[in-house]
Amino acid sequence: ALCEHQHCVADRGGDAPCTCLLEQWEYNYGSKARGRSECCAAAQKSSKMTDFEEVQAASCKCTLRSDCIDLNIGEKCLAYSEYCCNDDECKCDFATRACRLALSNGDEDADELCARAENSCCTGPFTFLSYGDGGCRCDFWEPLCHENPIAATCDQTEAACCNNDHCTCDFLTYAADE
Repeated sequence: ALCEHQHCVADRGGDAPCTCLLEQWEYNYGSKARGRSECCAAAQKSSKMTDFEEVQAASCKCTLRSDCIDLNIGEKCLAYSEYCCNDDECKCDFATRACRLALSNGDEDADELCARAENSCCTGPFTFLSYGDGGCRCDFWEPLCHENPIAATCDQTEAACCNNDHCTCDFLTYAADE
């Protein structure tokens, strides 16, 4: 399974969609418990470990989603958004979760992750946030500033939501009071 894992990584362009192959190898030769490898095996329609589309689907279901939602691993949320989501709303949800986790953990790449999440939520013909006074960008950043009142989030919120000096002053006063 380790050789298949390396071929899958090359074929899929990353490690994340191939985690079921690694789980199987670690179960067979390493020290991991059986649970995930059983899920991966059950999720694949064929027994061929070289059907990388099936491996990716199984990896999404059995490892990436649970690592994101249950274990709060931001990089797994981002990987789920990139490799597993079939629609823009799913991509927005999981990329935003990765952003929130990065902010709450004080990760150095939080700005980049949040910019990617904003891009996934606020571009294209459909956006999944309401169109308040500041539009999608404002609706994306305002809850992040409220949850994590740090300069990075609140500066982005002010830039997205305020179009005049009075709004900027009111917003900065609100942010300082929070």
